[in-house]
Amino acid sequence: MVVLRFHFHEPLWLSTTLLFLLLAASGDQLDLSGCVRHCGDIDIPYPFGLTEKCCLDHNFLIQCDNSSGHPTPLIGTNNLTVTRISAERSEMSIQFDVTRDCYTNQEYDTCGKNSRTQGLDDGSGYYYCLCKDGFQGNPYQPDGCEDINECENPSLNNCSKTQYCINMQGSYTCSCPSWFKGDGRRGGTGCKNQLPGIRAAIGIAIGFITLLISGTWIYLVSKQRRLIKLKEKFFRQNGGIILQQDTNEMAKIFTDVTIVPK
Repeated sequence: MVVLRFHFHEPLWLSTTLLFLLLAASGDQLDLSGCVRHCGDIDIPYPFGLTEKCCLDHNFLIQCDNSSGHPTPLIGTNNLTVTRISAERSEMSIQFDVTRDCYTNQEYDTCGKNSRTQGLDDGSGYYYCLCKDGFQGNPYQPDGCEDINECENPSLNNCSKTQYCINMQGSYTCSCPSWFKGDGRRGGTGCKNQLPGIRAAIGIAIGFITLLISGTWIYLVSKQRRLIKLKEKFFRQNGGIILQQDTNEMAKIFTDVTIVPK
């Protein structure tokens, strides 16, 4: 089983750390006498070797290239340069060409959507890709970084209840439902039921409106009664009763029989 772990070190190179299964017991049972265990200044421990007899199998075969004048260990069909092999840590470092240009955060278009670049700590000026906060996946693929639904995992959100959590692209927000007030967060104000207060306010408003209507009706009735009394008072003061009596006495009722035209 082979597992790849990536690290970034020297300028213009990407150093890839290859974790391999070290079969020391198998090596002890093989006749490895006469095997060269170094290429230049790089040690070549078993299960790697410079010949098929000195390695576990062809996957661990290393070629010692002297074409440049300096012995360089190469591995694989792509002839990747081996920079270090540690049998104690079961670790091998290889390097291969990545790019010959240095990109800024805005220009480094190797990173996919919803990703960002992170500068290396070695002062080389190179960057690697990371998914933005709230996203996960492979940042080197165009759509490799997918949104994390924080609402599905209570440990990823700070909402006091799951139903208060609203997922957003790359983030989330806590929102209280209708008739509730607050920030909906644990350690915050949470969500408090406003119905008792609303009911009390509605009751007070209805009571006030009832009093207003009742008061208006009482005022209008009282005003109407005062007007009636004033009319009666003025009627008496102006001799209205006497005039009414005289009018009644002077009035004579005729029937259709007594009324004869001349």
